[in-house]
Amino acid sequence: MKKTITLILTAILICTPFSFVKAEGNQTQKDKTEPHVTPATANDFLLDFVRPKVNEIITKEYGKDMQWNWVKVTGVNYIVSNEPKSCYEVNTIVTVEDYDKKESKFKFDSITLRVNPKDSNFVELVQYKQNVNEKDTH
Repeated sequence: MKKTITLILTAILICTPFSFVKAEGNQTQKDKTEPHVTPATANDFLLDFVRPKVNEIITKEYGKDMQWNWVKVTGVNYIVSNEPKSCYEVNTIVTVEDYDKKESKFKFDSITLRVNPKDSNFVELVQYKQNVNEKDTH
């Protein structure tokens, strides 16, 4: 009888931690199915649409893939023309990181884009300026 009780208690002690681990595993699985919601601004929304095109433009300007980040949107204008295509002109400042250069690891670049949500091309480069003054970014 003593052996039976000892075996039962040992079995309970061995199996108990596994049941707790399994319960936590189910909770984690549940969390994976629920979407993570993060607040965003109108600029975030706009910049996510043009990010692939800007990445392509920066790669073309420097001749290689570069690490870059948005600094800010300096202006958005709605351009109405006599043509059937009206569009938005977006002025932005980005930092471009160039680790190959010894003097300055990053610089500020100004990009002006024409964005037409009704067109299949959607985003078009208007002007690109490298090494703009840091004072222009504030």
